[in-house]
Amino acid sequence: MSKPKKTASKPKKALLLPPPPPPPPQGNPFTYYVPKSATSLTVATKPTGSAAYKKPLGFIHANFKTTSVAPFGAKTTLAGHPVINKQDVKRAALEGGYGPQSMWTSRLAMSAAEAAELQRFLFSRLESVICCVQKDINDAWTILPFLRHVEASDKNLLSFTLGGIGTFLTAQNWLAAGGQQLEFCLHKSIYTKALIKFDSAKNKSPDYLIQSKKKHWHVFESKGGRSDDRGQRILEGLEQLDYQFSVGWKHSRPKPATTSVCVHTSVDANRRLEIMAVDPPENDVIEKDRPRQSFALIEGVCKLLLILKTIDQFRALTGIADTFAESDQEWTFEKTNRFGELVVGMPTRYLRYEYGVRARVAIYLAADEAASDYHSKGNRQSFWRLLREKMESLDRALPPHLQNDNAEREMGSSFIVNDIFRIFFDEGNRSFRERCASRLQMTEYWRPLWVTEVDKRTVLTAEHTGVFTSGGMYIRHDGNPTPAPGDDESV
Repeated sequence: MSKPKKTASKPKKALLLPPPPPPPPQGNPFTYYVPKSATSLTVATKPTGSAAYKKPLGFIHANFKTTSVAPFGAKTTLAGHPVINKQDVKRAALEGGYGPQSMWTSRLAMSAAEAAELQRFLFSRLESVICCVQKDINDAWTILPFLRHVEASDKNLLSFTLGGIGTFLTAQNWLAAGGQQLEFCLHKSIYTKALIKFDSAKNKSPDYLIQSKKKHWHVFESKGGRSDDRGQRILEGLEQLDYQFSVGWKHSRPKPATTSVCVHTSVDANRRLEIMAVDPPENDVIEKDRPRQSFALIEGVCKLLLILKTIDQFRALTGIADTFAESDQEWTFEKTNRFGELVVGMPTRYLRYEYGVRARVAIYLAADEAASDYHSKGNRQSFWRLLREKMESLDRALPPHLQNDNAEREMGSSFIVNDIFRIFFDEGNRSFRERCASRLQMTEYWRPLWVTEVDKRTVLTAEHTGVFTSGGMYIRHDGNPTPAPGDDESV
């Protein structure tokens, strides 16, 4: 009797493992928010007696939505995970990383050595912050793990500084998505000195006023800190931006700001820097109840302050002496070990006319300081004494090699004190600051010195790559091609 045939057993299926999760996107995450509708609330109310907002992230998600396009201009796609190179981080650090309120005093403006010493100190602090971040395998800037062990005061400095850097990088992306390019960035330590009229007790001062190359103005408020505190900080920033902002040069009349953006940079140990930007755009429903805030700026003051800041930063980066040897080169280039090796350049004319810049800025600030210290216009001699004391202080701060300089001798002559005294007590349509700037010919002085687009193209043609700060300093990371020794680096 034959045995029944065995049925062939079906082969067992191989055990299938689930696919690995996709790798994180390259670069750092940037998330942008705009209101969900014209009636969305953009400012939260704190509970009575409380210093904190209730469920801040819930308020943001209820009233705002993410966006991938800029709400102005060309409305192209916003980069959600841009890869940020070292050169751009260092430019952002120099532009927006740290800007002390007391930076611009008349005596400091006149003293090149003291200003350079202050900049070296500020750069040391910036370098201590930058050494806390490095790129991970996904090309994202990441906070190193040791941050969790540092003192609270150091963490606050890190958050404040990286907040400024993140805001500047966001502004670049924001404007680019709207078909614009960043022309220059004014930190509040600069623009508050150039306002036609400014009362620090009454006026709110956003961290940055930024102008695009299309001459549009944008307002930015900077925040930084732990990710679990992000909602609170953003609502604080939105409250600070709860104004109808108008910005512009006095001679062309301020116009409504194109956007007003609060930017928060999350700073957590062993995690990527994450940037969140919230823009509450203008609309008729909300704007009618908002207070107005106008920033009418004196262009000559802003531009000369940017030039002076550039000179001071260049000296601090390179250690170049405060004496200037005459040169026929159009640009001066130097290598620096600061910020991990940079090549920096500056128009030689900045150094050639440095005293004229310093004298005008210092006298303008001295007059403004005297006016701020003067409380009673009934006693004219009081203002005269204050002004004379300021001017004598400037004479003492003047570098020795310039004390006998005749090229700008009229800037230190006694008759300018008489002119400022007369201007202060004259009644007129223009403010005291505006008339002082006019008397010092600040506009006529900055125009021939300013770095133009033609200047920039010429330098980039010779150097192949690099970026420029708002004041016109050229920056190139030294990992890029460097001219051979002996090559002419002038333009």
